Amino acid sequence: MTSPGAVVSERPTNIRWLVFGLASATSFLLYLHRYTWGIIKVAVGQEFGWDDSKLGWLDSAFMMGYAGGQIPGGILGDWFGPRIVLTVMVVGWSLAMGGMALAAGFPSMASARAFFGLAQAGCYPNLSKVTKIWFPLSERTQVQGWVASFFGRMGGAASFLLFGTLMLGTWNLPWRAALGWLAVAGCVFAAGLCVLFRNTPRVHPWANAAEAELITTGDSAAAVATRSVIDWRIVFTSPVVWALLFQQFTCAFVDMFFSNWLPRYLSSMKHVDMQKIGWMAALPLLGGALGGMSAGGLLQGWLIHKTGNRRWSRSGIGLVGNFSAGVCLFVSLAFDSPEAIVWTFFCLKFFADWSQPTCWAATTDMGGRSAASLFALVNTAGSLAGFVSGPVMGYTITLFGEHSSSGGSPDLAAGWTALFVMIGVIYIASALSWLFIDCTKSVDPSS
Repeated sequence: MTSPGAVVSERPTNIRWLVFGLASATSFLLYLHRYTWGIIKVAVGQEFGWDDSKLGWLDSAFMMGYAGGQIPGGILGDWFGPRIVLTVMVVGWSLAMGGMALAAGFPSMASARAFFGLAQAGCYPNLSKVTKIWFPLSERTQVQGWVASFFGRMGGAASFLLFGTLMLGTWNLPWRAALGWLAVAGCVFAAGLCVLFRNTPRVHPWANAAEAELITTGDSAAAVATRSVIDWRIVFTSPVVWALLFQQFTCAFVDMFFSNWLPRYLSSMKHVDMQKIGWMAALPLLGGALGGMSAGGLLQGWLIHKTGNRRWSRSGIGLVGNFSAGVCLFVSLAFDSPEAIVWTFFCLKFFADWSQPTCWAATTDMGGRSAASLFALVNTAGSLAGFVSGPVMGYTITLFGEHSSSGGSPDLAAGWTALFVMIGVIYIASALSWLFIDCTKSVDPSS
């Protein structure tokens, strides 16, 4: 075991790229499992006779568990390290998927959804810590772009294609059986993660001291994987943290549309069949994956290298990305074709997801040794947004649809239009929050 700052002459190993693969696969699996709900929501609503408002409360059941588990998951990751915490979480949410497949009514489905959210809650706070303790500053931003945006969004896209188009559409599997197969795959992956991953290169049997030294160069806090405790007094008195919380709240709120409502919109308003819904709902996520990886990760890292200005390299990317996403949303209102709309959403998510690795990076910069705990707080704001988004979106569609009707059946087209306008305004507000986020303002006194 080598102490931080020790001088080593051997050539560094590259075990961090094995860790990169494990972190990317975990992010991919999380979204692969999470986005199945947006697909089965149509079948679940039909099977149980639940309307949009009731389905919206099932969205909130997930987010209630997700919000409640964020900070405990981050604190556990900072104290015990991410290895055991991530392993337990993957097993937990996989079992919860099995519980959803066995649900017999609203109480059992809501319980399974809540536990599913609780189990997934601490995953990204701990993956954020993984990127800090396993990658040097020169590589960290690009890695966060790949893990946070590319592989996460690709997991969501794969859910629509693998789960929706292939398993439910082509293979015609019942939605309960398809969930069961994915639950088994999650448990198998968790076993592999536990065997191959370690909290730091200093305790990994395949990594040498030179790689451990490389990772901590310029950031001594990267050597600390366990026994870290955040000072919440400093956190809650920081204006920058509050701006970061607002940014995450707004981004998470609108993001719920693409995971939970877009398939239903395409089915109920555009009358698209399940096989086409798969690739159409996946298309915006592909745009997000490309945008988050390219501009959010690679371009951001290049700007930091060229300008030396970490603050505005991050904030500028977030501001331009979210503002452009808002513009794209309003442009989508001009189209009636479902193909034109989802291609516009592809562009929207390409810009919107610039902010995802940017938020990861800013939180990691500010969190220091307790990056998982700070990330958990930020993600809690996003979880609260997700909790209110389901009912708010469902009620918006219903309310404005009924208000626009002329005594007959509700005009759902007007309800969906009102929802789109609301989402566009929120994107603009999220963009403006980046003017107040300074990632150089650390909340770790030792930084």
